[in-house]
Amino acid sequence: MQDSIMGVSSGGGGVADGNGYKLITSTSVSGTPTSIDFTGFNSALYDGYVLEFSKLTVTTDSSNIAIRFTTDGGSSWVSGATDYDYSMLSAITASSTLYVNSAGNSSIIVASSVGNDSGEHANGVITINDPDDTSVTTSVGIHSWLVDSVNRSKMVVGSGRYKTVGAVNGIQLMFLTGTTFISGEVRLYGKTK
Repeated sequence: MQDSIMGVSSGGGGVADGNGYKLITSTSVSGTPTSIDFTGFNSALYDGYVLEFSKLTVTTDSSNIAIRFTTDGGSSWVSGATDYDYSMLSAITASSTLYVNSAGNSSIIVASSVGNDSGEHANGVITINDPDDTSVTTSVGIHSWLVDSVNRSKMVVGSGRYKTVGAVNGIQLMFLTGTTFISGEVRLYGKTK
């Protein structure tokens, strides 16, 4: 099946090995980490990446899951107050459509107001194109679906970017506030050259 938003082979919204994408690593969340880091992007093998998360559960109700990048292999993560921008469109069960944006932020929100009650969780696919291109900013496409803090289905589509022109070589899935992940799966795929 083709996911019309991401253009990659999928089964139930995710990415499948093949169709130009190769699974690089998969992580089962355990030990309540505050972030999940993927470093060592390999421009010799991959043109881009897809970060997929499924069934992520969180310790704190109404948590915002975000991403940020590294330019030094994970020694530090770009997190200045205006390093990123993003725009998102959210639709919530029995509610209006919401538009959320930021012209300057320390990260890119990819799933907002994730609930922590039984059954509440987040899923998503983030596409990263040409992270090794030193002539443009690194941008991402966002598609996430979750159960929010008041037990409603929520869908998010959007885009964001690291506003500095230059290459990045890793991505971090993290929170805007001091919460932790409890469980779930996170996979990084490479778009083969």
